[in-house]
Parts: sequence; C-alpha cells; structure tokens
Amino acid sequence: TKAAREWREETEAEGLIPVKADRYEDALVIAGHIQWRIDGLTKGHPYQTEVPFFWQEGETWCSGMLDIWCPELLLALDPKITSRVSEPRNQVINFGWDIQSAWYRRGLETLMPEHAGRIRFANILVKPREPFTTRAWAISEAWRHSAEQECLRALRIFQRCQAADDWPGWPDD
Repeated sequence: TKAAREWREETEAEGLIPVKADRYEDALVIAGHIQWRIDGLTKGHPYQTEVPFFWQEGETWCSGMLDIWCPELLLALDPKITSRVSEPRNQVINFGWDIQSAWYRRGLETLMPEHAGRIRFANILVKPREPFTTRAWAISEAWRHSAEQECLRALRIFQRCQAADDWPGWPDD
C-alpha cells in the first residue's frame, strides 16, 4: 500500500532497516539462537562485537571486521543466516566464507604472531525458518591453506594493480 511504502521510505531515511511484523518475531528468535551459540562457544568469557582490525602486507594496508571476538579464547565468530545449516559447503564457497576465514585468521596472526596456529574462526549458522536450527561450522586446516592461497593470489593482483595504477576489468570476450 501507499502507507506501507511511505513507512518503508521513512524508516530507511532514518538509517533503519524496515522489517515486517511477522519477520520481526522470527528475527528475535534467530537473535536468541545466535546469542545462545555465542554464549556456549565463548564459555562465559568476555567478548567484543564489531571489532575492526588492520595490518600491513608489504606496503598494502589490509583490514577486517570481527563480528564477535573472544580474546581469552582466541576465537572469532561470524553469524550467518542460511537455509544450508546441515550441509553448508556450497554456500561457504559461493559466498566466500572460506576466504573470509582464511583472510581474518591471516590478519589476526600477523597482529599476534605469538598466537599463530591457535586462533580459531567459526561461523554460527542459523536456519531462517522454524525450527531455527543452528550449528558452529569452521573450515578444515587443509581448506584454510587452500583459501589462504586464494587470498594471497588476490593480494598480489591487487598490489600489482596498485603499483602500476592500472586496474584492468574483465576481458570483453
């Protein structure tokens, strides 16, 4: 309706995200499941949210934003809403969650070399519909190695483009 469109536009103009009432109730339940997982995985240790971090790779500044960081456990968590909770591999690849895991761990290990090999990164997967099942899921170390090679390849391409100030796009053919 016109009133609904106006409400949506006003809500967005205020910098908020409009949510229909029926989806809002689901969002509250999902948030509760995410909080339950965070509490279980952090085992009562304090944690921070929305933690930005920066490091250098040669002359290139790199960054990340941890959704949840528990420094005492060296644990980073990233909630993801997905219908593929039971078998997430394809979504992990399609959305680059494996690359994110490798990249973030690389950055954290650069900043805290004394903890190299001990920092963990896991996704908290939550199904967006009832029964709102959840699980913690992390890539294997072998998968991480492969994903980190992709990160390094992308970093080297970026550094070459940056050094040459040449940013080629995709070929026309």
